[in-house]
Amino acid sequence: MFSQLQVTLYDFFGYLFPGVVATLGIALAWCTTFKCGPWPSDKLPPHPLMIALGVSYLIGHLVHAALNFLPLYAESSVFGEPNTGRHTEGATPRHKTKESFLQRLLKAGTEGVPAGYKERLRLLLRGLLMPGAEQMHAATLGAIDRTLVERYGIDGQELPAKEKYLLLDESRVLLESAGDRDVYVYREGFYGGMLISSAILATGLLIQFIRPIALPGLAAIPRPQLFVFFMFTVVTIPLWYERWRRFGHYRVTTAAGRWLAVASHEGWPKAP
Repeated sequence: MFSQLQVTLYDFFGYLFPGVVATLGIALAWCTTFKCGPWPSDKLPPHPLMIALGVSYLIGHLVHAALNFLPLYAESSVFGEPNTGRHTEGATPRHKTKESFLQRLLKAGTEGVPAGYKERLRLLLRGLLMPGAEQMHAATLGAIDRTLVERYGIDGQELPAKEKYLLLDESRVLLESAGDRDVYVYREGFYGGMLISSAILATGLLIQFIRPIALPGLAAIPRPQLFVFFMFTVVTIPLWYERWRRFGHYRVTTAAGRWLAVASHEGWPKAP
């Protein structure tokens, strides 16, 4: 039975590494709140490191369960949605609303700012407020829709973005043209997991900063060092988020690109 178990890069980068960070944050919060005492050496369970890694792996799964509540919109930002049409400045109503808010914000707060600097500021704020708004060119989207009609007889313009991506992704895998698909998938999982885990670790560090006590087997960490660790962890959260949504975008756009590359080959089967 165990010989059939497969360990993938996603198990390490998607679950284990973020799980270790989250477990550390939980342990900090727990021991600070409930004043954990040292564990007697004669009562340690066998193979404590393996048990700790196993627990971290399971917590990594819970981290990704929490990540599921954080929407990414990678597919809709690339393909658009049937009920919204295709827009150069974002594909979803969410993006259109934020674009309008961004224009009002810049108009109110950049009076007298040179146009060149205003445009740079607009692009910076747009990247922060509207992650994932990099829709593919209309010509590329049209080519994808035409190949879906030729291959499956399906009008791609009527498909929801998630279904369109699923169809393209599974088809290119079946046609043995996966490319770097696995790399993007496990990196997206790693960055998303670290996003949630860093928030958990920051919470544990904050509790330890408010109520600094010595942890089992360790001396009390000075408050200045705790503050540095806390601020560093907080700063990494938006960076993890940016990498998470960036690799989600790569995952979708490369699936579309590989699909078109395969569809351009001679002998491409037509829909019956």
